[in-house]
Amino acid sequence: MPLGISGTFNFMIVFQAEHNILMHPFHMLGVAGVFGGSLFSAMHGSLVTSSLIGETTETESANEVNKFSQEEERIIDLKY
Repeated sequence: MPLGISGTFNFMIVFQAEHNILMHPFHMLGVAGVFGGSLFSAMHGSLVTSSLIGETTETESANEVNKFSQEEERIIDLKY
């Protein structure tokens, strides 16, 4: 069996022609699972992002509202 991309593509085409793997129910479930996981990942990211960004008014800056749980920088004086 030849290695490389041409050998890989040849194997995929021959395997599909002999076994019709694309119509197998487990393959269909796997593809649906990958697309479903992608959808839920996008929905989760959207939910997390929308919960981090606060609403602003005309008088306040978006930089002051969206701290993303960052504390103020503190300087510690270690003089003894």
